[in-house]
Amino acid sequence: MEVIHTAFRVTDLDRSKEFYIDGLGFDEKWGFVEDGVEHVYVGPKTGSDIHIFEDPSNDAPVEASSGNNIHADHSVCLLVDEDLQERFETLVARTNCHVILEPKTIDLGTHRNTITFVADPDGHAIELIERLEGPPPE
Repeated sequence: MEVIHTAFRVTDLDRSKEFYIDGLGFDEKWGFVEDGVEHVYVGPKTGSDIHIFEDPSNDAPVEASSGNNIHADHSVCLLVDEDLQERFETLVARTNCHVILEPKTIDLGTHRNTITFVADPDGHAIELIERLEGPPPE
Protein backbone atom coordinates (compact mmCIF):
# COMPACT_ATOMS: atom_id res chain seq x y z
CA MET A 1 0.00 0.00 0.00
CA GLU A 2 1.18 3.54 -0.67
CA VAL A 3 -0.13 7.06 -0.23
CA ILE A 4 -1.06 8.48 -3.63
CA HIS A 5 -2.05 12.01 -2.68
CA THR A 6 -3.36 14.31 0.02
CA ALA A 7 -6.13 16.78 -0.88
CA PHE A 8 -6.75 20.32 0.32
CA ARG A 9 -9.61 22.63 -0.62
CA VAL A 10 -8.15 26.09 -1.18
CA THR A 11 -9.70 29.52 -1.56
CA ASP A 12 -7.39 30.84 -4.28
CA LEU A 13 -5.89 28.25 -6.61
CA ASP A 14 -3.36 30.63 -8.18
CA ARG A 15 -2.07 31.73 -4.77
CA SER A 16 -1.80 28.11 -3.63
CA LYS A 17 0.03 27.12 -6.82
CA GLU A 18 2.55 29.90 -6.11
CA PHE A 19 3.14 28.45 -2.64
CA TYR A 20 3.53 24.84 -3.74
CA ILE A 21 5.23 25.36 -7.12
CA ASP A 22 7.23 28.58 -6.75
CA GLY A 23 7.82 28.29 -3.01
CA LEU A 24 8.33 24.57 -2.44
CA GLY A 25 9.64 23.82 -5.93
CA PHE A 26 6.98 21.23 -6.77
CA ASP A 27 5.92 20.44 -10.32
CA GLU A 28 2.37 20.88 -11.55
CA LYS A 29 1.76 17.29 -12.62
CA TRP A 30 -1.78 17.29 -13.98
CA GLY A 31 -5.26 18.55 -13.38
CA PHE A 32 -8.84 18.61 -14.55
CA VAL A 33 -12.09 20.57 -14.20
CA GLU A 34 -15.26 18.83 -13.09
CA ASP A 35 -18.58 20.53 -12.36
CA GLY A 36 -16.86 23.94 -12.31
CA VAL A 37 -14.23 22.84 -9.77
CA GLU A 38 -10.61 23.06 -10.89
CA HIS A 39 -8.34 20.32 -9.54
CA VAL A 40 -4.53 20.51 -9.71
CA TYR A 41 -2.00 17.89 -8.59
CA VAL A 42 1.40 19.18 -7.50
CA GLY A 43 4.38 17.35 -6.09
CA PRO A 44 7.98 16.29 -6.47
CA LYS A 45 9.05 14.42 -9.60
CA THR A 46 8.52 11.09 -7.80
CA GLY A 47 6.33 10.22 -4.84
CA SER A 48 2.96 11.30 -3.56
CA ASP A 49 1.14 14.40 -4.73
CA ILE A 50 -0.81 17.16 -3.07
CA HIS A 51 -4.20 17.65 -4.71
CA ILE A 52 -5.39 21.25 -4.42
CA PHE A 53 -8.80 22.33 -5.62
CA GLU A 54 -10.88 25.49 -5.60
CA ASP A 55 -14.65 25.22 -5.58
CA PRO A 56 -16.15 28.62 -6.51
CA SER A 57 -19.59 27.50 -5.31
CA ASN A 58 -18.32 26.79 -1.78
CA ASP A 59 -17.71 30.00 0.15
CA ALA A 60 -17.39 28.30 3.54
CA PRO A 61 -14.09 29.02 5.29
CA VAL A 62 -11.37 26.46 4.78
CA GLU A 63 -10.77 24.57 8.02
CA ALA A 64 -7.10 25.11 8.64
CA SER A 65 -4.63 24.66 11.42
CA SER A 66 -4.89 27.27 14.11
CA GLY A 67 -2.25 29.89 14.75
CA ASN A 68 1.08 28.62 15.94
CA ASN A 69 0.00 25.09 16.82
CA ILE A 70 2.55 22.56 15.51
CA HIS A 71 0.35 19.79 16.90
CA ALA A 72 -2.49 20.82 14.62
CA ASP A 73 -5.46 18.62 13.90
CA HIS A 74 -3.99 18.04 10.46
CA SER A 75 -0.76 18.65 8.62
CA VAL A 76 1.34 17.24 5.83
CA CYS A 77 4.96 16.29 6.44
CA LEU A 78 7.35 16.65 3.50
CA LEU A 79 10.82 15.13 3.48
CA VAL A 80 13.35 17.65 2.15
CA ASP A 81 16.26 16.03 0.34
CA GLU A 82 18.43 19.13 0.38
CA ASP A 83 19.39 21.76 2.96
CA LEU A 84 16.19 22.49 4.90
CA GLN A 85 17.34 25.94 6.02
CA GLU A 86 17.92 26.99 2.42
CA ARG A 87 14.56 25.54 1.29
CA PHE A 88 12.83 27.32 4.21
CA GLU A 89 14.44 30.69 3.39
CA THR A 90 13.50 30.36 -0.29
CA LEU A 91 9.92 29.42 0.56
CA VAL A 92 9.45 32.33 2.96
CA ALA A 93 11.10 34.82 0.57
CA ARG A 94 8.98 33.74 -2.42
CA THR A 95 5.62 33.32 -0.67
CA ASN A 96 5.78 35.35 2.57
CA CYS A 97 4.08 32.37 4.23
CA HIS A 98 3.23 32.27 7.92
CA VAL A 99 5.98 30.56 9.92
CA ILE A 100 4.55 28.35 12.66
CA LEU A 101 7.92 27.04 13.88
CA GLU A 102 11.35 28.26 12.79
CA PRO A 103 13.74 25.49 11.68
CA LYS A 104 15.22 23.61 14.60
CA THR A 105 17.13 20.38 15.08
CA ILE A 106 15.57 17.82 17.36
CA ASP A 107 17.21 14.79 18.96
CA LEU A 108 14.97 11.73 18.72
CA GLY A 109 17.20 9.35 20.63
CA THR A 110 18.47 7.22 17.75
CA HIS A 111 18.57 9.96 15.12
CA ARG A 112 18.25 13.71 14.54
CA ASN A 113 16.00 15.73 12.28
CA THR A 114 15.77 19.38 11.39
CA ILE A 115 12.13 20.44 11.18
CA THR A 116 10.06 23.51 10.49
CA PHE A 117 6.33 24.19 10.22
CA VAL A 118 4.80 26.77 7.89
CA ALA A 119 1.25 27.45 6.78
CA ASP A 120 0.11 27.41 3.17
CA PRO A 121 -2.05 30.35 2.00
CA ASP A 122 -5.17 28.77 3.53
CA GLY A 123 -3.49 27.94 6.83
CA HIS A 124 -2.88 24.23 6.27
CA ALA A 125 0.14 23.22 8.37
CA ILE A 126 3.07 22.01 6.27
CA GLU A 127 5.95 20.34 8.10
CA LEU A 128 9.30 20.18 6.36
CA ILE A 129 11.81 17.66 7.69
CA GLU A 130 15.46 16.96 6.89
CA ARG A 131 16.94 13.74 8.23
CA LEU A 132 20.47 14.34 9.47
CA GLU A 133 23.32 11.90 9.06
CA GLY A 134 24.90 10.21 12.04
CA PRO A 135 23.79 9.65 15.61
CA PRO A 136 22.86 12.50 17.95
CA PRO A 137 25.76 14.17 19.71
CA GLU A 138 26.43 12.88 23.21
